Amino acid sequence: MAIVLIESFFLETNLGKRFCVYHSMENAKTARRAILLVPPFAEEMNKSRHMLSTLARTLASHGYAVLLVDLDGCGDSHGELRDSSWESWRQDLAAAYMYLSQRTQLPISLLGLRLGALLALDFLKIDKYPIDQLVLWQPAINGRQLLNQFLRLRLASDMLSGKQDMTSGTQAIRNALLAGEVIEIGGYELPPQLAAAIDAQKIADYLPLEFRVDWLELQPTAGVEISPAKKQVIDSWAQQKVEVRLIQIPGAEFWASQEIENNPELIASTVQVFLQGDR
Repeated sequence: MAIVLIESFFLETNLGKRFCVYHSMENAKTARRAILLVPPFAEEMNKSRHMLSTLARTLASHGYAVLLVDLDGCGDSHGELRDSSWESWRQDLAAAYMYLSQRTQLPISLLGLRLGALLALDFLKIDKYPIDQLVLWQPAINGRQLLNQFLRLRLASDMLSGKQDMTSGTQAIRNALLAGEVIEIGGYELPPQLAAAIDAQKIADYLPLEFRVDWLELQPTAGVEISPAKKQVIDSWAQQKVEVRLIQIPGAEFWASQEIENNPELIASTVQVFLQGDR
């Protein structure tokens, strides 16, 4: 049985120290390739950490070198979320990419979950770091929809405390962000500049022609098809010659569950996706 080496450390970047966990097969002379994991946002990251760690260990046992990085102001990295920005997150990915490249001398693939999928696409579009495979785990279709879900946590908290009525919706919170306020939501201090950048993200704005895309989508209910909006993006990409493949897997939304959940089928399917990419 393969022994996996797990190494945690702080990566020095121009913007501060970023907490990283590196997984590799112990005593492996040559890994298959390196994989950079791009995490989701806020509480979704906390709920996903178990799955991402399991994925990293499993991939490492199959001969991959895997790096998971906590972005600026997130997790155990230095910095505060209130001071972070979309650009600082992209710079963190650049630093992590360069670290993986220099340490392994191997081709690099990316895997992004939820908002991390949009960040990975934006990083590859703007910063032009070369990869040949991108794996998307349940990508957010647009940032505004995801941000609305996050803002509703604050709305629910305010209603319970009697600070806000149910008719105000999330617009009052958005107005405060537009006025330059930092909004505290569930212990996360969301700054206006980051909220605006997340709001502007749309997966349909990207056209990833330079590499293969594997889109893995969970089906909480058997027989339920992927949403029309996501199908439209995948069809549009395919029509424009993007090498994209949709893989649907049964399972609950572990990033939004009350309890920490695991999905062995998603892990196994992801390993197969990378193994197929090596052939």
